[in-house]
Amino acid sequence: MTAPNPATPSITAWLDIGTFIVLATLISLPFRSGMVDQPWLSATVFGVPVWRALLEGSGPIIATVVATRGFRQHWRPITFAGSSLPHAAAILAIPCLVFMLAGIPNSKGASPQLFGLMLAMTTVAYCVFEESGWRGYLQNALQGLPAASRYVLIGLAWYAWHLPFLSDDATLGNQCAFLALLVGASFLLGRLADEMHSVFLVAGFHLAVNLLSFNQLFGEASPGRKLLLLIGCIVLWVPVLLHWKRHATRQGQHAQANPLQTDRPAHHQGE
Repeated sequence: MTAPNPATPSITAWLDIGTFIVLATLISLPFRSGMVDQPWLSATVFGVPVWRALLEGSGPIIATVVATRGFRQHWRPITFAGSSLPHAAAILAIPCLVFMLAGIPNSKGASPQLFGLMLAMTTVAYCVFEESGWRGYLQNALQGLPAASRYVLIGLAWYAWHLPFLSDDATLGNQCAFLALLVGASFLLGRLADEMHSVFLVAGFHLAVNLLSFNQLFGEASPGRKLLLLIGCIVLWVPVLLHWKRHATRQGQHAQANPLQTDRPAHHQGE
């Protein structure tokens, strides 16, 4: 039997969604804006400001925990691992491997390899924190809307969360460009999330978006180095993603052939 289409979000659901966006923004704001400027926030690990980065990205995941009552609501069909935890873990591990092997020369006096590894690990965690909110909560909560509407709304929320218009160097031109980047990325990441149902997968590709943007974490990397890192990740991601798709297809075929052996859809099994 075909499952019914999700209902359009109710007024209560829209209030929950609005509350999530406001809460995510307010939690991250003190760290993103520099309102909180404690010495320990500036501490680095192998030259990377780990604590500041993680706290800046903490708003979406904390707001998600609150909005979903501990991931119990609005957490289908997109889950953390999707249909395969090993594949999802590989997607997140690949940037760490690539960044470590390529190394990133830096002004912090840290080993390029250790700096690259720590930068990748920090960025992966940061992206998981963000994507828990954008694709994990919002995209699930907006399932009743057409896909394009979901992606645009999430892109707008993503832009609002960054509060880029508060920057001293904000101009109409760079704000329009940044908004276009986030809405465009929201279409790409949203399609991936709808197809593979995995926050971890989307977080990996979110890292690629950060590489292409002006993310401060990558300030030490030259354009050529960023391109090298991006190509290295993509080359290794593609075969993992293709194998994952074949794996998910086989799971779906097995579930259809043996409906009594599973009590939930295949893409939920990796949660």
